[in-house]
Amino acid sequence: MKYFKYIIFFSLAFSEYLIDESKSKVMYYGNHPLHSWVGKTSSIMIKSECKSNNKLNCNFEFRIPFMSFYSGNDNRDSNMLYNVNAFLHPDIIMIFNDFIIRELNNIYIKGKLSINGILREIEIPLNIYAISDNRYSIQSFFSISLDEFNIKTPKLLFLSIDNDIKIEVSLLVNKI
Repeated sequence: MKYFKYIIFFSLAFSEYLIDESKSKVMYYGNHPLHSWVGKTSSIMIKSECKSNNKLNCNFEFRIPFMSFYSGNDNRDSNMLYNVNAFLHPDIIMIFNDFIIRELNNIYIKGKLSINGILREIEIPLNIYAISDNRYSIQSFFSISLDEFNIKTPKLLFLSIDNDIKIEVSLLVNKI
């Protein structure tokens, strides 16, 4: 327990931004010919490192534990953990380098996304709204392909779910 507290302190001491988990969420949307579902989480961790000469130009790493997603069906969530290999690769990791935090609308940003131990470059749409000098709302909506991350497409009644999974991100980020 003592070791865990040091890790948290170390992470916060070198991070310039914090996510307000009470007002942030990531959702994924899945479809099957017989039904659709949404998995949600608010467990989003951020690590940021900003350049000393420009505190707005930063490198960001976002982590989301697969175990934190809940779709309302324990069996479906358990199958998701198995199919994404969450016990070997427990987190979704998204990395953005040399990004300047400021109000931006309808831009595309390049980053790296790691799922199932597979790292891919990805470009996602992004909207950033300044709520105050130290608070930002960040929104994005994009899709990923399960095939690109070597995830076997699950089946139900011999029918596969859609290969494309839609991702919705809504974050409230505080500069500390």
